[in-house]
Amino acid sequence: MNMTEEKAIDEAKKAIGEIGWDYDESKKVQAGYSSKEDKIKRSESLKSEPNYNAYIASLKSYWVVGFEFIKEAEIFNNSMSIKIDDEIGEAYLLSHRDASFRIKKGDGGKYIIYEKKTRGGKFTPV
Repeated sequence: MNMTEEKAIDEAKKAIGEIGWDYDESKKVQAGYSSKEDKIKRSESLKSEPNYNAYIASLKSYWVVGFEFIKEAEIFNNSMSIKIDDEIGEAYLLSHRDASFRIKKGDGGKYIIYEKKTRGGKFTPV
């Protein structure tokens, strides 16, 4: 584990602010860690699958930070989460009930949304 829970939460708050979203600051922000090693152990039964090595290569350790939207957002299931790559310490995915957004640092060094996927769809550029 490279990041602390506190650093992951700070990075998630930074990402939300830079993309121009708000969250309910009166609600507790929560974070959880997911390790690459745990995923590898849980997938050992799949070693004979043809895409196993590619799957293992795609895995990474990350933090999931959960937020509540502000009341004015009027989104059912009023929560969102951001995944933070534990290796590089940057946010890369923002999700809520209806959509997911790939995010990255843009040319100016601030987070931007660059792809969106609605439920059941594929990621498309924004």
